[in-house]
Amino acid sequence: MRVLSVRSFFIRPDAKRRFLRETLLPVLELDLLLFAHSRQSDIDRLEPTAAHAHIYAMKRRTFIAGSTALAALGLASAGHAQGAEELARIDTYLNAMREAGGRFVQFNSDGSRSEGELWIRKPGLMRFEYDAPHSHVVISDGVWVAVVDRRSNDDANRVPLSRTPLNLILRDNIDLLRTGAVQRIRKSGAETRLIMIDPDEPDSGTLEMVFTENPLSLSRWITTNPQGQRTEIQLTDLQEGVSIPRGMFSIEAALTNRG
Repeated sequence: MRVLSVRSFFIRPDAKRRFLRETLLPVLELDLLLFAHSRQSDIDRLEPTAAHAHIYAMKRRTFIAGSTALAALGLASAGHAQGAEELARIDTYLNAMREAGGRFVQFNSDGSRSEGELWIRKPGLMRFEYDAPHSHVVISDGVWVAVVDRRSNDDANRVPLSRTPLNLILRDNIDLLRTGAVQRIRKSGAETRLIMIDPDEPDSGTLEMVFTENPLSLSRWITTNPQGQRTEIQLTDLQEGVSIPRGMFSIEAALTNRG
């Protein structure tokens, strides 16, 4: 098993790595983990000491946690009661959606697009299966999110689910107000947009969820990484309440059955 990290995962100038970086990985916000360096010494020379990195991370998390707490308090105040009611309504919808399947269209920051099928089973399970000519599958098994190339014998590239914005969507019990993840609520016509940062992983970028009305449904989400790269996942023909076998979300099964 390979776990993606700053020190162990390096981009090589071949088509597979470019596809992972430019098409698949943005949806998982893994660009934080990709550095185009060919030697370990390059990383060592650029990194601060472990102590400085730890202090920086603590200060950044404290600042963002304080900001999200203030945002939550603001939404809960009398002047923002409508916002709190809106979050409670969306919580109810998201917590009721236990299993779903449908199609998706992915729009990348470089103007490219790809399509495929996706399946969701909460808590923690999701599968993106890209249409040809792409041969990749992205699977969340509740602990890891993995990118599997169905035409290769290489091991899957993995990252902890908790390090990706998918963690906000796939939690067993979603309480947007209590967690303080929501930074802004925007309503425009029949659309409601939530702009969020995961308080547990504030360096993973932002997640914007877009809901349509009558009935309330999740229509798309947009992730933006710390470098400003934006990836949109547009959901089409999403069917809720479908029965999805647990084996669909097995990374090991995907590795065994490819070919």
